[in-house]
Amino acid sequence: MPNTFDAVPDLPMERSSAFVAVDRPQERLEEFITASKLQRGSLRWEDGYTVPFREGGSVRIRAVVDGQEGLRFDVKAPDTERREHIEQVLQGQLADDLGVPDLTLDWAAQPDPVA
Repeated sequence: MPNTFDAVPDLPMERSSAFVAVDRPQERLEEFITASKLQRGSLRWEDGYTVPFREGGSVRIRAVVDGQEGLRFDVKAPDTERREHIEQVLQGQLADDLGVPDLTLDWAAQPDPVA
């Protein structure tokens, strides 16, 4: 029986990234993941988490401790609408959970390596 996954083409993905400077990034990352309840279904990595979203897409959150300390967010989504939705969810969660109501993230679109 042939492997059907070989026949499925890699579809282009929408990608974006953002960075927020925080002190104690590893500790703040753990606090954020716990407070936002994003840990359910997420994959734990040595330097952060990958959080899937039910309707498609995911975000990779990493603690950056070399150079400028902070949290880096890399969003991957099947389309622009999902990417923007994930960015909005993260923006709201960060403002609430980090206690900075006027926090805005500058999202930078990233080229898709598959496209």
